[in-house]
Amino acid sequence: MYYLKVYNPTDTSLYGIGECAPLAGLSIDYRPDLEQKIQEVVKLVNEQQVPLDAGRDLPADLLSLEAWPALTFALETALLDLKHGGNRKLYQNSFSQGEAGIPINGLVWMGDIAFMQEQIEKKLKDGYTCLKLKIGSLNFMTELELLQGIREVAGPEALTIRVDANGAFSPQEAFKKLERLAKYELHSIEQPIKQGQWEEMTQLCKYTPVPIALDEELIGAAATAKRRPAEKYKSSVHYT
Repeated sequence: MYYLKVYNPTDTSLYGIGECAPLAGLSIDYRPDLEQKIQEVVKLVNEQQVPLDAGRDLPADLLSLEAWPALTFALETALLDLKHGGNRKLYQNSFSQGEAGIPINGLVWMGDIAFMQEQIEKKLKDGYTCLKLKIGSLNFMTELELLQGIREVAGPEALTIRVDANGAFSPQEAFKKLERLAKYELHSIEQPIKQGQWEEMTQLCKYTPVPIALDEELIGAAATAKRRPAEKYKSSVHYT
């Protein structure tokens, strides 16, 4: 993990901070030459080639940060922090002011049916209006029964359901399973088949009755590469 500090040149007591924290095995910029790239960016900033009021409008051609998303995030947040007074608040809104939270889904982990039912009951009792279920580890009919049980308690107008198959379905069986899942009016399904099966995923996205959210498909891809699935799959795609 690295921190970038960008100082006000006329008042060094005022500075912005940004965090660069690529994840091993997930981030494309978790690589040995990261420190070298950080030094290149620092040099350009120190030479005043990067406007300190740039915020997210970085000079792309100069910095060449396409393959460095964690470093891009660090520089953007450091500049935004500096731009807004160096008080570690990038934006003034109800969340940063502690007036509102960020809605999240209640995650139900895979396990035996009793374990999953226990989690579902607790999440509903806690007031969640969106549940996300990990599926693919149980018998598929058992998982459908779980979804049926949830829908008997709360319809789609009261409760949003998302599922994540983590690539558990084979391309041959995926469409039929999506047809069965559509009965429960799901918001989306993440990664129904394993990543890297471009043609199979294209066909699924073209005809799926349940919107597909790309997840593992995007791991290790640079920003331009992440546009490829949406362009290739055309419709019924969500980014996660």
